[in-house]
Amino acid sequence: MDIINFCKETCRPQETALYAVGGFLSGRCMGIISPMDGAAYMVAIRMAYLVSQKFTNEALDYLERKIFDFDRYLSKTPQKINPNKPSYLNRLKSSGSRLAARWVGFVVRGNLSLLKPPRSFINVYLSYGAGNEALYLLGKQPVGLLAATGIFFSSAVFAVLASSSIDLAKAKKAAC
Repeated sequence: MDIINFCKETCRPQETALYAVGGFLSGRCMGIISPMDGAAYMVAIRMAYLVSQKFTNEALDYLERKIFDFDRYLSKTPQKINPNKPSYLNRLKSSGSRLAARWVGFVVRGNLSLLKPPRSFINVYLSYGAGNEALYLLGKQPVGLLAATGIFFSSAVFAVLASSSIDLAKAKKAAC
């Protein structure tokens, strides 16, 4: 993956600026951290979350591809036939490993959706840790999980509302 394309895809300047403004306002209104620290905290949280989300999605896609490739490989392997044994035992022995591998592939492929909650937890925890590390680098005390949740949600609501109002203004400008 090209690092420049990754940064362009992940770090959209307009959205990042809106999250920073939301963090600034959250810091000002909540009184837990200063407004500038709130802005830095929100940018760190957003970047860490997006990078972690991209990484976990790529890892899951890689796992799905490997399972699919393994299943295709098993379907192409030739069966060995032993004419001295009965046909049922012959088929069972020759296709037993293939059937077991397909069963495992079916079980794993069917349950890959169970990996979504742990992936989300990992994304949130890494972003929380990155935000606290950003505060630590600024020489400030880290915030607790409840304060981080408040800062994140108030900033996210501001960013979503501001982004949709910007899109609405662009649509009205294009209509004129």
